Amino acid sequence: MKKIVSVLLVTALVCGSLFAQVKLNYRTQANIVTYEKDKDKDGNLSFFDLEEYGSAKDTLAISLDGEAGGVAAEFDVTFDSIKPSKYYGWLNFGNLKFTAGKFDSRYTGRVQYGADYNGVVGEYVKLGGLKLATMILDADNFGTLNGSGKHSMVADYTFSIGESDKLLVKAAVHEEDIKLNDTTWVASSLGLAYSMSSVGTFEGIFRNTAKDTYVFGAYIRPNKLVSGLDAVAGFTMGMGKDAADESVTEMGIDVRAIYKLDALTLGTNMNFTKYTNDKWGTWVGGTAAYALNDTVTAKLVGSYIDESGTVDKEGKKGTKTVNGLLGAEFTAMKNAKISTGVEVRYDLDKESTKVYVPCILRVKL
Repeated sequence: MKKIVSVLLVTALVCGSLFAQVKLNYRTQANIVTYEKDKDKDGNLSFFDLEEYGSAKDTLAISLDGEAGGVAAEFDVTFDSIKPSKYYGWLNFGNLKFTAGKFDSRYTGRVQYGADYNGVVGEYVKLGGLKLATMILDADNFGTLNGSGKHSMVADYTFSIGESDKLLVKAAVHEEDIKLNDTTWVASSLGLAYSMSSVGTFEGIFRNTAKDTYVFGAYIRPNKLVSGLDAVAGFTMGMGKDAADESVTEMGIDVRAIYKLDALTLGTNMNFTKYTNDKWGTWVGGTAAYALNDTVTAKLVGSYIDESGTVDKEGKKGTKTVNGLLGAEFTAMKNAKISTGVEVRYDLDKESTKVYVPCILRVKL
């Protein structure tokens, strides 16, 4: 831990002013009450049973930025340890930027809702495929390979087009060797993105993530067309080989939208994934939020998640659940709030029920 902090401080001094910008992002999540009931069994009720249910989650993020470079790190915090989960550095040379480390590198906005709640009622997956996808998970993220969290180096250059439009060219190499005959390459990615001031953003990607494995994606976010409406649509395809060396494909379709009308916010997030076995998975979620005043916002969130058509890496069949949450967010000041409510999850295959009362404290400075 001391070595990590030392590296952050030294790098910040080299990049520029140490106190140019310091950011803190602290998040703590716990379940006040947990109730679980399996079919034909007695229910189990617990209070703050953090060890058994693993519901405590603390993250602490810090960044030190200079005029032309900086470093950042995010830590997972438990009662007895602090472990880095993301860390990276970046440098700017005019319109050319280099970023390296373990980090997220996305261009298209995800248009998510319920960010402070867990992924079952909040954002279940990023743009690409569902969690049991084998090639297209988090496909738009050049900082990872199919959600693996390995190291990457990304270079991007921004061209100005006309008075306000921009073209971004983005390339990346990843911590993954690809052997072709007697030659060793590394996994790589290439992206082109265009920002049109009157419409929104457009993006296309091509990725070689492993031997004989290729990912293509196209994403559009027309958030400039209708006042109050933010939306994104995406198509992702993966092409590769299975264990029998047969050609297989995987496909993901994303549709997301959030509409704000005064105090009322309506949103939907959807993903439909075709797995390599030609079965389909589904995530359909929706939310309605109403700001009662500057302090309290009421929320109603629901989702349907079906990954029962495929299995995970250990051969366990995916689940099919219906989930809902009735809750509220209490804002103390800008970027400081507490989120809570009553969340229910029902497994349609196992006929089991889980009820939670989450409490999430989030502070950004």
